Amino acid sequence: WLKPFWAPVASAPMEACFGSSQPLWLSRAWSPGASAAAGRLCGSGRWAATIAGLMLLCCAATAAAVGALCTGWGLVLLRSCPSAGPAFADFRTRKVSKMVRTESQDTVNRHTLLQELRDGKRKKEDLVRNVAILQQRRLLTKRDEYNMVIVLLGKLRLWKEAVGMLADMERNGLKPDLCCYNAVLKALQISGKFKESVEMLTEMWAENVLPDEVSYMIIIATFGQAGMWVEALQLLADLEKRGVKASCKPYSAAIVACGRCGQAEKAMQVFDYLPELGLEPDGLTFGAILGVLGKDGDWRGAIDMLRR
Repeated sequence: WLKPFWAPVASAPMEACFGSSQPLWLSRAWSPGASAAAGRLCGSGRWAATIAGLMLLCCAATAAAVGALCTGWGLVLLRSCPSAGPAFADFRTRKVSKMVRTESQDTVNRHTLLQELRDGKRKKEDLVRNVAILQQRRLLTKRDEYNMVIVLLGKLRLWKEAVGMLADMERNGLKPDLCCYNAVLKALQISGKFKESVEMLTEMWAENVLPDEVSYMIIIATFGQAGMWVEALQLLADLEKRGVKASCKPYSAAIVACGRCGQAEKAMQVFDYLPELGLEPDGLTFGAILGVLGKDGDWRGAIDMLRR
């Protein structure tokens, strides 16, 4: 076992190197007495096993040091190489993402986010992202801010998110007012959700948020878009039954709803009913009835209405 470690030439015998079967330094280092005794000790199995263990320990330590050095150089090369493998790429991505999130949290500006929503000039994804940031971090603190966000969500046809803003207001200690409810009704109209509009109207009465003529006008228009002129007229009856003070706006919406469904006669009845309520038709009402008559092909009636 000693020959491969100490012989300079592997094929040469040890006698050629040291002149004997063992090196002199070995006998002198381990011999406590005479050289003969040292020879006997070195030839015993116990000392041979001890020396073999020491040599293996030295080899293991050397291998560990070399391995650590190679590992260190490998990490340096890995960090200096962008395409060093999927594991490092994932680690780098996570680290960068964390830095970006931390930076965005520190530099987020409430005023800037609200101003971008008011302008509405950014992409839909950016606007939705701004709304999410404002909502998650509870940066919306006023009713008019919530109202602005609801209107924006309605234009983006995100009616579920618009309805959810009412619950978010209550979580932040703000009670939704009439303007917020009307904004939600408008969002539902844009998306054509007539059933949800009626449910929202019922909720308004239950929450003691009294609907006004604008509320009824929006829902009537929603029914008109869905081709449900009967339900639109029923809402007019509900408005009068509950004593909601109204102008010509909801009646004009009912006229348009009847005209959309080809019910010119019903539309004319609603128009003629206005004087009985003490209401004078305005430009919006005349425009609605003229549109119905034109669609029905009644040009004589349209000319007569123009004269009035």
